[in-house]
Amino acid sequence: MNETRKRGPRDIDVLVGHNIRTLRNMNGMSQTLLGEKLGITFQQVQKYEKGTNRVSASSLYELAKVFAVGVEAFFQGAEDPRAGASSPIPVLSAQAFKLGVAYDNNRNGAFKKAVTNLLNTLGDDAPEAEAA
Repeated sequence: MNETRKRGPRDIDVLVGHNIRTLRNMNGMSQTLLGEKLGITFQQVQKYEKGTNRVSASSLYELAKVFAVGVEAFFQGAEDPRAGASSPIPVLSAQAFKLGVAYDNNRNGAFKKAVTNLLNTLGDDAPEAEAA
């Protein structure tokens, strides 16, 4: 008798989901709104973002149109077996992402420098970076 095993999400499905979440957050869009634009439920968007459900080619195409990016954006960070490249997109918590957005949206240079200095002081010997 053949046993059927359930497999968890594959690494590429998790990466695609992470990139969907990143693009959605960068566009200030809720899962509900993205679902409405795609004609799916927010629960389906959640499953895509977790990598639980794979995203079909047609859905990737629709997502690319919604975010005005090429479909290759969803695979950004995938290792190229010929080059052995590592992921350029960091995996951030929702709180860290919101903090980064708030930092980028703040136009006060003194504020940015103070926040950067604070984080460097509290961090684990991270080199100081110039505030933009």
